[in-house]
Amino acid sequence: MPISDDLLFGSVEDGVFTGKTTETNQKKVPNNNLGKEEFLQLLVAQMQYQDPLEPVSNTEYIAQLATFSQVEQLENLNASYTNTQAFSLVGKTVTISSVNSATGSVTEKEGVVDFVKMEDGKAYLSIDGTLYPAEDVAKIKSEDYAYEENKPDVSKAAWSYNANSPSDVSVAVNFGSGASEASSVAVLVGSDYVIKGSSITYDEDGRITISRDALAQLPNGTYEVTFVFDDSRSTNVTGQVTLTVVNSKVQPDTEGSGSTEGSEGAEGSGETEGAEGSEIPDTGGSAEESE
Repeated sequence: MPISDDLLFGSVEDGVFTGKTTETNQKKVPNNNLGKEEFLQLLVAQMQYQDPLEPVSNTEYIAQLATFSQVEQLENLNASYTNTQAFSLVGKTVTISSVNSATGSVTEKEGVVDFVKMEDGKAYLSIDGTLYPAEDVAKIKSEDYAYEENKPDVSKAAWSYNANSPSDVSVAVNFGSGASEASSVAVLVGSDYVIKGSSITYDEDGRITISRDALAQLPNGTYEVTFVFDDSRSTNVTGQVTLTVVNSKVQPDTEGSGSTEGSEGAEGSGETEGAEGSEIPDTGGSAEESE
């Protein structure tokens, strides 16, 4: 004979405890884990529906209560450890793996942890303005590993500049992502000729273009091109691009160094500066060439 469902923890039908179906239970069943709440429910049910002719002894109840206490302490210890670990993740790149309880699909989110927030005794990580449970962390990357994986890069290219028929040059550039993302780049031709500012334009396809005017101050020769990004580590990329200049009227200078900013400055006056003292200018609009 079935017993009424109006029980605190569930119902018994034909001598079998079925439990009450609740939203909370539905969420926990897929995990196949028995926590302190489930353990307590089973213990109370056993006390309620024990055989009155052969009741469970007090000793057994005490043993079960002791086990319940151990389960509770282990859960509290695990929660405390998880929360403590969460605070050490600030500033690190993590991957969050979230499971949709309705569909079972898994979604992943990677980003840098901005801060940790405690709510109802649980730790939540803030990534790009969204809070995620610390227990959903699936991967943690070191700062160096995340940098190497997401740092800026430049595609291979062989530039050619003919002074008799000058043209712009361009190359595909990856400005990086996450904490390693850059917003701009300066170009160093050879050892001391710097191109920056309005001489460099960016397009939506991830390419940068160097103005032909910025290359007019270079003598004939083949140069190695270095790209200096403004990310957190000032990433330098070299060995990917070369520039060959032909038919130039500019004479080589072995003493000074040159730099140019902005296409207007490519036709401006020159200034002498030692190679060791060459610096990337901060603002555009002038050109420098060693005498």
